[in-house]
Amino acid sequence: MIRSLSWLSVLLLGLSLSLAVAEPMPGAATVADVPPVVPIRADVVPEPPEHPLTPEASPQPRQGAAEPRLVEPAASAGLEPLVEPQAEGPLADPNPVQKHEPGPEAEQPSTAPGTDTETDQTMATEVPEADPTGPEGAPGPRPVAEVEPRTDFVAALKGLLSGQSALPAGLKLYRKAALTRLYQANGYGPLWRAEAIASFSQALDGLVLDGLLADAYRLEPILFYLEDAALQPEDAAEWALVDLSLSEALLRLLHNLEYGKVDPEQLDADYNYPKARRSDNRDSQLLAWIKQGQIDQALAAARPQHEQYWLLREALVEHYRHIGSQGWQHIPAGRALKLGMKNARVPLLRQRLDLGLAAEQDETRYDEALEQAVRDFQEERNLNIDGIVGPVTLAAMNITIGQRIDQIRINLERQRWFDPLAEEEYLLIDVAGFKLRWVRQGETIWQERVQVGKSATRTPIFSDRMEHLIFNPTWSVPPGINRRTILPSLKIDPGYLDKKGYQLLDEQGKRIDPHAVDWKSLDRMPYIVRQPPGPNNALGRVKFMFPNTHHVFLHDTNHRELFSREVRTTSSGCVRLRDPFELAERLLGRQGWDRARIDRVLASGSTLQANLEQPLPIFIRYLTAEAANGRVNFRNDIYSRDAKLLARLDGPYQEHLADMPKQRQARIRAQLRSASKADHLPTDPEVIGVPPVERGSVPSSSWKASFIDL
Repeated sequence: MIRSLSWLSVLLLGLSLSLAVAEPMPGAATVADVPPVVPIRADVVPEPPEHPLTPEASPQPRQGAAEPRLVEPAASAGLEPLVEPQAEGPLADPNPVQKHEPGPEAEQPSTAPGTDTETDQTMATEVPEADPTGPEGAPGPRPVAEVEPRTDFVAALKGLLSGQSALPAGLKLYRKAALTRLYQANGYGPLWRAEAIASFSQALDGLVLDGLLADAYRLEPILFYLEDAALQPEDAAEWALVDLSLSEALLRLLHNLEYGKVDPEQLDADYNYPKARRSDNRDSQLLAWIKQGQIDQALAAARPQHEQYWLLREALVEHYRHIGSQGWQHIPAGRALKLGMKNARVPLLRQRLDLGLAAEQDETRYDEALEQAVRDFQEERNLNIDGIVGPVTLAAMNITIGQRIDQIRINLERQRWFDPLAEEEYLLIDVAGFKLRWVRQGETIWQERVQVGKSATRTPIFSDRMEHLIFNPTWSVPPGINRRTILPSLKIDPGYLDKKGYQLLDEQGKRIDPHAVDWKSLDRMPYIVRQPPGPNNALGRVKFMFPNTHHVFLHDTNHRELFSREVRTTSSGCVRLRDPFELAERLLGRQGWDRARIDRVLASGSTLQANLEQPLPIFIRYLTAEAANGRVNFRNDIYSRDAKLLARLDGPYQEHLADMPKQRQARIRAQLRSASKADHLPTDPEVIGVPPVERGSVPSSSWKASFIDL
């Protein structure tokens, strides 16, 4: 027996609940530098599940429009009847349950004999009762009666919540407001009995399928202490600390499942998605789940309910199965493999694609079935679909199973950031997938190819509302391009703008003669450079506006040949659409426009703005794995975001900006914006079609600037 160990010693043993072991990461306000190659962590790999995730085995995703996330606790036939605690002996319950048989109608919770329900100590609250019958009439968990908590426990708990009593080093109550509401609803009595603790521990085993590391929420130090302390410490302060620590761990886990463990706002200063806050009026429901030992119900209610989350979860199960069967073997490099060839590497290729072989077939021959399997593989990964295993396809095949598992885990986290069911209808720009989708009631009704920003001029990830279209648009050159391209060009040749077909304007819109300006004396561009409407305009013939601070919008382009590329990182940050006129017709068709009217406006050559009667939400997202039709579509991490996200996903708990005091929020946001500006400064002059120029030098007149990539 090691009862002499203090609670502080036990709490700090191992991981201090792991959740509370560290303050926010030292680099929380900046972008962390993380190595690009992230192997799978050995402690993430579970035993492969015996059965796939099925509707019978897992909660079903929600269909249709948004609805409250928390549901009534389902009756369960799998819970053992609550055992009455003994007066003495191990695991005596700190909050004994009074016998109570539910009648046909809901009854008020009973109180312990002799308890005065009007006293401040009880603060009795109604607790929802579970259905007394489970599936096929099986008895469900019986309701928990309210009893008067010990006054010394109440005092100790209130002291911890108010800050009057010091917490052990390493333990911080990040969910203090929610904790206070929860305990207030329980009359400040203890929440955790043996059944609830066992349920919590068991529920953690399923976290691996959410892509989370269960070790971050493990309860071994507390369980170790409770077993030794007979679950009812003589010291009320220790008892209150145990109970409070369990509740804090659960609330953090629920928050991580509901909104993500990593705060996207601290990972990306541009991120402005509204958090899909669920109802805060759920304390009584959570209280019931804890008291009935149904922690799995609380976790199920906190998980995202949309289809994509559950499809990725199923894909994670399948990838863990590959680990159980030793994954797939590395395919050596060599000449490209294609239809009709015989090669010793073909059997490895068949194994990699899970392709069987008929008895009469030559396993070294690259046949039609294998070619089709290669084509399917290439399509799933946004590769050139030619059925040939060249260097690019081979590299994709040799990505390890562990790396693919981490890729799915990363995108499960991204799915926790976004609730697609919160909006009935919206446009979604899938940056890494190079697609725009029109989504209505959770279904894609139209999609088209897009081009997005280069690595040095990345398309920002944010949300807004599309408000209007502009036909035959002009294009005002952004300040950065003016600084990096236009001004150096004019210092060499004042006639540069005339040759390119650009206009020079002052702030009032008055035309300025470029030849009348002493360009060599200027260090910055004091004028507006504008490209008039026309077939050579960088924005094409129409642009779709969702006003934002990034000056990013969706538009046509005069470089349609680039849509044939598989990797379409070709712009300076805006998003180019392959068929903008189809989108224009769909948007304005609801206002009486048809294609003939659009064509007449385009033919006029005049700039015209068409406002949308109902602005449409638009979301720009970054996803490197997406599940559909029983397969996972893996994408290239074109902006190198995955490794940074994985490092924080597997790192210590980090408080979300939305949960911080406003003054601290403002300070961190300013730091993030500053770091973001430094991180996004282009380092490759070729990004705008201009050859490199030594700092402080003037380029010679032999080079020609081009706007092909604008």
